[in-house]
Amino acid sequence: MPDSPGSSPEESLLLARLHARIAVRRPAHRLPDWRAGRLPVRVRIAWLRAELLGDPAVLRTEPVGELLYRAVRECRAADAHRPDRLVAELVDTGDPVLQIEALRLARDGLHAGLLAPAFVRGRLLHLVDAPDHDVVTGALHALAEPWAAVTPVAQAALTRVVERAEEDGGRDGSGYEGPGGNGKRRSGDPAASVAAALVVAARHGHPAVLWSVAENPAAAPAPRRRAVELLGERAERTDIGRLVELAATDPLLLAGPALACLRALHRRGHFPAERDAGPLLALALADHTLPAQDVATVLYTCRHRMPDRPPLRQAVPDAARVPLGRHPAGVRTGRTRLAFGRICASGMPLYLRSGPGY
Repeated sequence: MPDSPGSSPEESLLLARLHARIAVRRPAHRLPDWRAGRLPVRVRIAWLRAELLGDPAVLRTEPVGELLYRAVRECRAADAHRPDRLVAELVDTGDPVLQIEALRLARDGLHAGLLAPAFVRGRLLHLVDAPDHDVVTGALHALAEPWAAVTPVAQAALTRVVERAEEDGGRDGSGYEGPGGNGKRRSGDPAASVAAALVVAARHGHPAVLWSVAENPAAAPAPRRRAVELLGERAERTDIGRLVELAATDPLLLAGPALACLRALHRRGHFPAERDAGPLLALALADHTLPAQDVATVLYTCRHRMPDRPPLRQAVPDAARVPLGRHPAGVRTGRTRLAFGRICASGMPLYLRSGPGY
């Protein structure tokens, strides 16, 4: 190979690509002094990429800028001599753009069998504490994948993500200094990082994180709704009463997610108790947008409790009480399909006045 970077841009670009292939197979390979010449930007990117693939330690001295960003963006894990070193050096730069590229290379290297899951998991946990919310969100999305759930993430790490997002939620999203005056700038969407943390909490077995967000009235509406919905993967039968009480505090916000949670619990074999039938019906009537068939599915296991109350028996005819024991979509009386919501609404006021001990 010639010792010069080439006499023309076309030749220099070709040499840069050839040197990149050689540097991957020969770690001690030295590149020509391409920085001394006045090369076009496209050619300089190719030479810098060749340097990074052969020796990722260049990241420690290379000025951060568009040239470096574009060179890293063109790197692939399969092209690097040591993809683990390349990912580690990118993570350690502390630059959000380069850390997001590290996430891409780590995911590609993991799926290609070039990086060990333990190594990738360690880098991802490091990025969970990054000051940039976009980086944190990307790391959490990777940790939510099935391979990462084998070794659960510590609950404290997810709690820190939620707390930082709550602190930053009301501030200017264009970036600002973090707590303590450390000079670091935070950017990105805090709500997105909370949403990703909730998914990780559900898949790694940390329902306490979900409850803390769901029961926090000061939290943003979207994370609260998502937390209630995800509780369906981790809550148990003993939590149904607590869930219904929570949804009753703001039915228009939480009734829909609570119903989705109850459907998930139903699929897992956790059914409402008889004492939950009344509050569940009240919740369904508070939000008329809830699908009647989903409400009937959740109430199916406690259907026998409902007609036993005389006020409801007196207010609703025998034919109208059939949907409490069957799906409304399959109920017909002659030619008429009975409406589940209207039937419940006609008997609910008397049902509620009957008192809990009736």
